[in-house]
Amino acid sequence: MKKKKEDLGSEAFRDLGGSFITPLLKEKKYDNKSIPLVFADEPLKVFVALEVIHLGNFDNFQMEYELDVFLHMQWYDVRLANNFSKPVRIMEKKIIDRIWKPDALFLNSKFSYFHVVTFPNFLMRIYPNGHVTYTVRVTLLPDCQMNFCNFPHDKQRCDLLISSIAHPKSVLEFRWASNQPIIFAKRVLLTDLRIQSIGTEQQCQIDEKLIPSSCLLLLFRLKREGARYIAEKYLPSVLAM
Repeated sequence: MKKKKEDLGSEAFRDLGGSFITPLLKEKKYDNKSIPLVFADEPLKVFVALEVIHLGNFDNFQMEYELDVFLHMQWYDVRLANNFSKPVRIMEKKIIDRIWKPDALFLNSKFSYFHVVTFPNFLMRIYPNGHVTYTVRVTLLPDCQMNFCNFPHDKQRCDLLISSIAHPKSVLEFRWASNQPIIFAKRVLLTDLRIQSIGTEQQCQIDEKLIPSSCLLLLFRLKREGARYIAEKYLPSVLAM
């Protein structure tokens, strides 16, 4: 029997509140600075997906672009396994701060910030088996070294690199989610460029050197609308002379 849309939308409200997990943290003397390894010889696997809210503002002079995303991560923390019949939904920052989270770093972002209006845009769910899902909204300003040799018929590649800041690959391993690692919340409309393809890779390079920690690569391949650029910008400038 299929659930009605309103039933699906109300599932979150049937979760348990964040305060349900605090007695467990105290009882187990939970250490949020300790990575939840299951086996000493295996890294903790963290699965990552990005939901793109906004992509644009490609700046030819500053060599950067703007990206607004929901970062989704999920992993297992056996210390958080519990006897509750429902997931625990945590939106309170003071409780989320008490839970271990992956130290995801956007390596090539010049600037980034979390959204806190009208409340901090964080959401964590802890399931009875210790499965943790964590979502946070972040706006980024990644670096993108563009080449304009063929301008205005140029093609560009802009990347986003996600890595661990403190843990080697033997301890923490980021992996792209197997099902739709990149999702667009809405159709992306760019002014001068159009997206040719989007790709993901499980390793990154900086200056042709592999990064030792686990690293995920998201790449956008873009092509400039040459004819449109000439019609809208070049020809009016010539006619105005």
